[in-house]
Amino acid sequence: MNEYLSVLRHVLLNPQSFQSDFSRKNAATIAEAASRGHVSAVLNNKARDRWFVTSAGLALVDEAEPGIKSIVKEVN
Repeated sequence: MNEYLSVLRHVLLNPQSFQSDFSRKNAATIAEAASRGHVSAVLNNKARDRWFVTSAGLALVDEAEPGIKSIVKEVN
């Protein structure tokens, strides 16, 4: 799995705060994912303090790792 998908998968399973070590280390990848609409800080029409994977991001990760949708609790 490439770096982009690995970051999406990690955020999918563990939504990350903006200032977490993971978010800081992967800032460029998270910025790219946000610009592509694969992650967002808005969940249920409410601004949050962490990154969440969107349904478009979930579809992308599920394409690379079929079945991951079944273990996800919440997506944007």
